Amino acid sequence: MEKEKALSILKESLIDFSEKQKKLTIADLQNEVMNLVCLEILKKRKNNSTDLEKMVYAFNDFVMDIVPFSRAFTAAAQELFPIEYDISKTIFAIEAIKTNLLLDNSWELLREYFIEKHEHDINDDLNSDNNFLNQSNTIK
Repeated sequence: MEKEKALSILKESLIDFSEKQKKLTIADLQNEVMNLVCLEILKKRKNNSTDLEKMVYAFNDFVMDIVPFSRAFTAAAQELFPIEYDISKTIFAIEAIKTNLLLDNSWELLREYFIEKHEHDINDDLNSDNNFLNQSNTIK
């Protein structure tokens, strides 16, 4: 994923988050980065699979996406918040993303997060061309 696309997705997500939650902390930023990376990787797997279980357990496929997606979104966060989002947060995010993607219930946890923070059910995005941020589901 290119940093420019990640920057666009992150900006829109942070605007939506701020409007719904009325504030944005550095911890919130960190959670948004990690959850957006996981969501984009899992959506990509889902778009290439007909079975949700295959999507979650397709370890060999999504491992290849962790670094470029994480790099794009953490670089975007560093561009938006150069002082607050430092290298320690980047390192933490990458490790947490790997861990989160390996959870058996990673999709359901993401779904709960986006319902709580964005008032949006990400399951609705799987069968449409757009998601709640008006981004294409097709990730290149």
